[in-house]
Amino acid sequence: ISDYTKGLFQQLSPAVRDVHVIRCGVDCETAKTAKPYRRERPYIFSAARLYLRDKALDALISGFARATADYPEVDLLISGDGPDRSELEALIASLGMTERVTLLGVTPREELWTLYKGALLFALPSRDPEGLGLVFLEAMACGCPVAVSRVASLPEVCGESAVYFDPRSVESIADGIRRVLDEPPAGGVEPAAGFTWERCAAEHAAGHREL
Repeated sequence: ISDYTKGLFQQLSPAVRDVHVIRCGVDCETAKTAKPYRRERPYIFSAARLYLRDKALDALISGFARATADYPEVDLLISGDGPDRSELEALIASLGMTERVTLLGVTPREELWTLYKGALLFALPSRDPEGLGLVFLEAMACGCPVAVSRVASLPEVCGESAVYFDPRSVESIADGIRRVLDEPPAGGVEPAAGFTWERCAAEHAAGHREL
């Protein structure tokens, strides 16, 4: 599903060098027609399983708290659930962020599109390498700027339109958030445009015909 994952498997078997990479797709039409989430206060958005071994949501919350001291009108919304929810709730309380950071729980698919569409930024630091990173593509398809870890497949998927940070550094995450709030980029519709399900299906069909 990415050059990165192909490289991992090629370490196990040299024959993988002949494998075709077929990246997954995004519902670009739904992204295009989605209405922005209606909310009085602007927000940064994230969506992930609340599992800190894989997703550095604790670092994101700490980075948000550090970066947005100068942006008291901006909130952070996090969609998803998982085993580390209570740990994140305790962190939010300890930082005095209960009024500004909201854990939304599991969000219906149709509502996710509206949350992407209305966000100032989609941010998600990854501890575990991303094989592809569909949430970033979905956000970009909605025209939402993305802030990501410069690891694994993410540079090849998100391109130069993304803001990159070090997921191990709260200050690096804070800097990434500040950069977008200070000077919002144009968004990411173009990088996501080639990642359609139609293109993905056509590439699979071509592969079967070749075989």
